[in-house]
Amino acid sequence: MNFSICGINFKTSQLPLREKVSFSPGQLATALKIINHEVPNAEAMLLSTCNRTELYLATENIVENHDQMVELLGKTAGVPLNKDDSEHFYFKTGIKAAKHLISVAASLDSMVVGETEILGQVKQAYAAASKAQPGCKFIHRLMNQINRTAKRIHTETDISRGRVSVSSIAVEFARKIFDHLENKTAMIVGAGETSELTMKSLVSKGIKNVIVCNRSPEKGKTLAEHYGGEAIDYDQLDEHLPIVDIVVSSTSAPHCVIKAESIRRAITLRHERPMLLIDIAVPRDIEEEADSLEDVYLYDIDDLQKVATENLKRRKKSVDDAWGIIEEELPAIADAMNS
Repeated sequence: MNFSICGINFKTSQLPLREKVSFSPGQLATALKIINHEVPNAEAMLLSTCNRTELYLATENIVENHDQMVELLGKTAGVPLNKDDSEHFYFKTGIKAAKHLISVAASLDSMVVGETEILGQVKQAYAAASKAQPGCKFIHRLMNQINRTAKRIHTETDISRGRVSVSSIAVEFARKIFDHLENKTAMIVGAGETSELTMKSLVSKGIKNVIVCNRSPEKGKTLAEHYGGEAIDYDQLDEHLPIVDIVVSSTSAPHCVIKAESIRRAITLRHERPMLLIDIAVPRDIEEEADSLEDVYLYDIDDLQKVATENLKRRKKSVDDAWGIIEEELPAIADAMNS
């Protein structure tokens, strides 16, 4: 089968464009249905994280090109993409596409090299593809090899030793803004995996007062109780902002959940005490106008890239070792693609 990938990530574009073609986990089934309608008899897998959106496509006869796949992604997301937008998308075919997928699954193409969350996200994308397309034999064979190679990289190299994640980098921002975290209050908006990892990092660095705000009260309560925090509903978010020093938001909402006006009111009541806002979501959760407010420090996912670049420099040898393992596994991957 012909295998190709078209995508956009933090290296090729800024956050506003990535937001246009992002998909929440709950949107994947519908997105795959649209893709299968547009390209009949194809096997598709869609990966969408805070740092990338990538469409993987296996077809019998049709070899999709760059422009066609960009158009397909735009149609799937329900947004028009112009020629300038298209230039930010990359396109690979055959073994190069498979090699790219391995680099993604093994975190070699991540903002934070060595993080392990991306492998779980790739597996979730595969699970969604398998559920939507029960007969996707090509993707099944390929993913078996991808998982095997990623596992080798994480076990045979030091790439994950002393690793950091997007969530731990977010906590480092907090330590730069505040001299001491012990007497600060943090609010986590969204109770997903990234939020929980951020919660864990905050507590490990001394935060004792934690509030969890989540659309699902039950899930928010479970996370809050685990770390000795308080759970609140979304409609209580604004009234709690004045007592919060740190807000970490990572929801899958398609729109902003924290308005600049809400932050302005909170800052007024805080009497010039600084507030740190860390927006890990794509699309963004916090209105960017909040960044212009006095005593407000707003960072989004692109701002975390600067810290991640230093992380990559420290892991150069492990990265080289990982690429060596990929080269060793390429013949088996090619066999899986051609069988």
